[in-house]
Amino acid sequence: MCLPLRALGLVDAVLGATISGPSTGTISDRGIYWSTTSPVDETGNVASLGGSATGVFTLPVSGVDRGTTIYFKGYVTNESGTNLSEEGSFTNIPIFTALSGNWETGTNWM
Repeated sequence: MCLPLRALGLVDAVLGATISGPSTGTISDRGIYWSTTSPVDETGNVASLGGSATGVFTLPVSGVDRGTTIYFKGYVTNESGTNLSEEGSFTNIPIFTALSGNWETGTNWM
C-alpha cells in the first residue's frame, strides 16, 4: 500500500491508500488509522471504507487541529487478519490567504 495525502483543510484532511490486492483471501474491510502520536496502530482513530475493492481509495478525516502532526497508515482486512501499510505523516499548517480576516474561520484559508 502507498499513502497519499489528497487534500488538507483547516481542521480536516482527505487521506488515501492504494491496495494492490491481498496475498490470499477476500478483502472484508479497508481504511485509514491515524493518530497525533507515532507509531500508529490499530488503537488509533479509524476511518473505515469497508468493501472489497482493490486500487486507490480516499477517506475524509476530521479533528485534524492546526499545527498538529498527523501520522497515518492504510489498512486492509481479510481472513488472515489486518495488514497495515508503512506510516506516513504531515503537519497541518494551513495558509492564510488574506491580509485581514478572522483567524478562527476557514473563509481565508487555503
